Amino acid sequence: MVDEAAQIAERQKKRVDPMYHDKIDRLLDTYCRKLAANMNHHNEIMARVPSVMIAGPSNFPCGKKEKQNAAMDSNMQEWRDIQGLLDKIRSTGMGGISADDPDAVSKLQAKLANLQESQETMKAVNAYYRKHKTLDGCPSLSPQTIEKLKSDMAQGWHLEDKPFASWALSNNSAEIRRVKARIESLTRKEQTPFVGWEFDGGKVEINREENRLQVFFDGKPDADTRAELKGGGFRWSPSAKAWQRQLTDNAFWAADSIKAIAPLTGEKPTELQRKARRKSPLSGNSWKRPRTPPNNPTKKKAPQGRAGKELTPMEKFSNVDVIAALDAIMRQNTGFNQDQFQHDQQIITGAATSPARDGKTLLWVSAPAGTGCEIEKRPAYPGECGVRKIRRLCRGRPAG
Repeated sequence: MVDEAAQIAERQKKRVDPMYHDKIDRLLDTYCRKLAANMNHHNEIMARVPSVMIAGPSNFPCGKKEKQNAAMDSNMQEWRDIQGLLDKIRSTGMGGISADDPDAVSKLQAKLANLQESQETMKAVNAYYRKHKTLDGCPSLSPQTIEKLKSDMAQGWHLEDKPFASWALSNNSAEIRRVKARIESLTRKEQTPFVGWEFDGGKVEINREENRLQVFFDGKPDADTRAELKGGGFRWSPSAKAWQRQLTDNAFWAADSIKAIAPLTGEKPTELQRKARRKSPLSGNSWKRPRTPPNNPTKKKAPQGRAGKELTPMEKFSNVDVIAALDAIMRQNTGFNQDQFQHDQQIITGAATSPARDGKTLLWVSAPAGTGCEIEKRPAYPGECGVRKIRRLCRGRPAG
């Protein structure tokens, strides 16, 4: 088991950024230590009561055997939890760009450059196709990409007469705006001053290297204080020997409500941060959220979408293979339990062929964990929506 875990760790190191290698090594070390302790405990439990084949059935200690079985169940559950560390090793470094990464801004800038390049490429390809009505000879695409786009455009689910659909451009544009906002937020945070404070029985420090707000106690806090810290999002870190959470404005707002770490000056932690930001000439980050001017009530604006464009009535399509279109969407958006779509096909086909007038309007959802289809019903109370039920369906329904 340890050799297999070491192989998993080495494979993961080759896939991720070197900054995650130390975390993978720590997880591997934790796995090995806990697995050894679990196996030793298992052997100790097995030695508590002799087998009936050795001791004989007469005067067999049934009570001790029941305790042994309960201990075995607990040991097995602990073993399953330890195996979960392997999943943590496999997932380390596979998420998004964390704010804890010291190179987060540079990585986000590289990601932004790729997104902007993709946006320009999609616009250029659509313009070329609009002018020549063919993709052959397009200078922005490789021959393999041209053949793939031709194949996609020939499918029934491709509804627009252009290589890259409008939703692809709008989604990529939204991602560009999100990454720009994230870069601006992290850059502003680097220039924002934070200050720690002392409280009765300890101190609070700012750790910019680890991106953490850390609480150090002179001794072990009591149960009520620990519960209060956990309720405020703080967690105990054995390596740092401190209670900590990510260094954000929300961390100081949470610290305001924890009486055990109130500053000795009598001020709130957020008030200390306001003072520090007023004194710093480099800080352009205001603690208060900016107020937006109220809209003119006499002038009504047309409804707008996420990109600020005026919304138009939904287009209606005819002569479209609905099953093929939904299947293409499912294969793009749903990574797990794709076989659930077979059940959705039965519901859609049944509704289409049913002579009844009711039950013709369906709600269909394609989520990362599965799909769900249900006949739309009238809300039972204001605010209730069938989509909520389908979201629960996607999370809880077994495959098939």
